[in-house]
Amino acid sequence: MSLTTPIIKLGSVSQESVGNDTSYAGGAQTSQAVTGSFTATPVQMFGNAGDTFLILTGTPGAGFNVTTPTAQLLIQQLTTLLGFVPPVGFSFSFEMANQSNQQATLVGGTGVTVTGTATVAATSNRQWIATITNNTFAGAAVTFTNVGSRTN
Repeated sequence: MSLTTPIIKLGSVSQESVGNDTSYAGGAQTSQAVTGSFTATPVQMFGNAGDTFLILTGTPGAGFNVTTPTAQLLIQQLTTLLGFVPPVGFSFSFEMANQSNQQATLVGGTGVTVTGTATVAATSNRQWIATITNNTFAGAAVTFTNVGSRTN
């Protein structure tokens, strides 16, 4: 694990326990019955416990977008969970399990960039690593980088 791009699995954490190694057990599973495009909440993106597995269900009539919350909201939720403002370079994983009958596309909200493949085929999963690139209130920025996919 690189010290410049740590990946954290949130849970009960303090700044002291993060140190240089930011990897430990945690995570959450959330779901959304999909009828069309929607904006995910910060809790759907990483729950109240960290790395999240968002399950999409339903039978929408066409492909749909899943828009992330704004970078500001994501960092605000992380700050609440951690008890401190996460530093630039702080990362967490996010996986979307598309159990619907249509293709889903991850779209960045304000201040959020999605790099690499953003689509998740029906009955497939895709994982991203989200990294804070600016943790200031006015310029909050988070980048979601695709790291792979698999079929359900």
